[in-house]
Amino acid sequence: MFTVIFIFYKIPRDVSITTLKETKLFLTNPCLAKVSQISAIIRSFKFPEIYKGKGILYNDEKVALKKGKKIS
Repeated sequence: MFTVIFIFYKIPRDVSITTLKETKLFLTNPCLAKVSQISAIIRSFKFPEIYKGKGILYNDEKVALKKGKKIS
């Protein structure tokens, strides 16, 4: 069974968002601090899990996965 979660966040007018794929967002603005702040807010909705690696990731980010329980 799949669970779909919708996130609604109002983006300021001076920041533009484009998508080439359904899973990638591209934020553009001349001010790097504003883009960083908005991307941090969007990421705060769903942090990456340490066991499955799912969540909102930055472009070059790699999540170090933990091992699960061992069943003996």
